[in-house]
Amino acid sequence: MRRIFLGVLACISLFTISANGQVKIYTEDISNFYIAFDSIQTTIDTVTQKKYLDIYYFDKASDGLKKFIEKDIDMNNERLSSTSLLRNIIKNKDLYIKKRYWITNTIESRKNIIEKKLGRYKRLYPEFRDGNIIFVVGREIIGGNVSGSNLLIGAELMASENKEWAVPIVLHEYTHRQQWLFRNIDSIFSKQPVQLTQILAQSIWEGNADFMAELVYSKPLEKFYPNHYNEFGYKHEKEIWDKFKQEMFSKLTDNKGWFGTEKDFNGKKIKDIGYFMGSQICKSYYKNAKDKKKAISDMINLKLDSDEVAFQFLADSGYASKEEIIILSEKFKESKK
Repeated sequence: MRRIFLGVLACISLFTISANGQVKIYTEDISNFYIAFDSIQTTIDTVTQKKYLDIYYFDKASDGLKKFIEKDIDMNNERLSSTSLLRNIIKNKDLYIKKRYWITNTIESRKNIIEKKLGRYKRLYPEFRDGNIIFVVGREIIGGNVSGSNLLIGAELMASENKEWAVPIVLHEYTHRQQWLFRNIDSIFSKQPVQLTQILAQSIWEGNADFMAELVYSKPLEKFYPNHYNEFGYKHEKEIWDKFKQEMFSKLTDNKGWFGTEKDFNGKKIKDIGYFMGSQICKSYYKNAKDKKKAISDMINLKLDSDEVAFQFLADSGYASKEEIIILSEKFKESKK
């Protein structure tokens, strides 16, 4: 047992990286997870395996992992725990083994790139708000999430063989940290009735984060993650847009596969394709703007507190034609009755 632990510590450094002097990157939870993971391999007794996860991972959880646990809830309303994580490890053991090197070796080696890109972000958006980055390991449910000033990254879901996989997800989540919607989310959803209810608004919110990640990094997102929705999106944009026009005013409570689950396009199922549509709308807004820096600020600070604001942004973006906006305007009015 002691040799296992020392071997893990030899290949995974317990480190905190300081980025740009203000942002810190924490990976202690990843180190602790793989100590627990190696311990699990020494026995087939699930009670003992669960005990190892508790002792070496959950009992040593950082504040970031504790927040992650609160958010990592599956379709059966079961929270991340040693029981639920062990179940996923047993089911997907090969994934945790396959991604181990990508997780444990690439974050530290890419810290200079993260620093560089955060510096570029701040030049493009001077009001940039800092926050710490905490990498954890979960059940392939949460890729990234914002909690207060911290960014929580589910490394087992986001890691890929591309050595820079961590950079775009950090930039995406940092955008959420900047957005007016995030800063005011409690007051928006405390109002009754809630005015922000439709697929279009969610698409713009997430699409803005994808757009900024690409803009700051200057590389397409599909290069970092296998089978990315953008790869499919660019090849089938008209088909996706035609279906989105039919469903963009549907309630988020039934998001029709645009987020979180898979959307079917002639037998091809694509997850989170709503992100692609939102990113294309934001890209159009940016492309048509004379003042690019103002366009960035406009999108990040969009007071997205109602479906009316979301629809107006679509109209202002120039993504939809004038004829389409006239037709969609009537559909939008009907949706709000």
